[in-house]
Amino acid sequence: VLLSVVLAVLPACCIAGDDKWDKWEEDAGEEDSGRASALKDDGFGGAGSYVDDTMAHEQYSERLQQQLEALRKEHDEIFGKGDADRDGFMSADEYFQLHREAEDDFGSYDQEELEVGFADLDRDGNTLVSLEEWRQPFEGHIDAWMQMADTEAQQEAQIAHYKDVFNQMDLNRDGELDERELQHEMDNLRVQKRSGLLTEVAVTEEDEGYSISQVSGEDMLRMMDADMSSKISFEEYLLGGEQPNDLEER
Repeated sequence: VLLSVVLAVLPACCIAGDDKWDKWEEDAGEEDSGRASALKDDGFGGAGSYVDDTMAHEQYSERLQQQLEALRKEHDEIFGKGDADRDGFMSADEYFQLHREAEDDFGSYDQEELEVGFADLDRDGNTLVSLEEWRQPFEGHIDAWMQMADTEAQQEAQIAHYKDVFNQMDLNRDGELDERELQHEMDNLRVQKRSGLLTEVAVTEEDEGYSISQVSGEDMLRMMDADMSSKISFEEYLLGGEQPNDLEER
């Protein structure tokens, strides 16, 4: 049961959000803090620099690992406190007593709830909980949180990459792509294709396939302009499927 108290710290450590950036800005130096602020202020999780976002993720991951190690140490210390006779195991009575002593801070525990909690920890059914058994649920939660954090970090990095590409295509820096800018991009891709720098890949709409040489800026606008404004916002660009610049990386 006390495991939930320790794990309550994890969302603040693992979920990518404002708290992560606030903590980083408190701990980091002026240079890192400036980068963190830039990334935080960007509405899509990146400041338009894929490299900077990757560096941010690496530094955040390092701090996250430090936080997790501190939580592991705290979790082991709780076991040491419960193991009153210092035999390396926690009996049911010791487990119950540990939670009774914590009731002033965390509220009262139902006896049936405690019995179920102890039985869940006692994997081998010998009526004693070892340190390894004590650690297993904690590590399971850690793994789940880390997978979620890694998935979110990958999504943020991908969005930051698309934001960078979008900004390069946005020639007049108005935050939207018009037909002229889309045509300019398609013309650049055709030049790369003729020079052998780009492999031909079909751009598909419904059941019809179009090669790069056939697709115009008008076609791209029609495929991505969800609100019929004659301009493409970054959100529409993200939702538009595989974008022209992705073809350069094939």
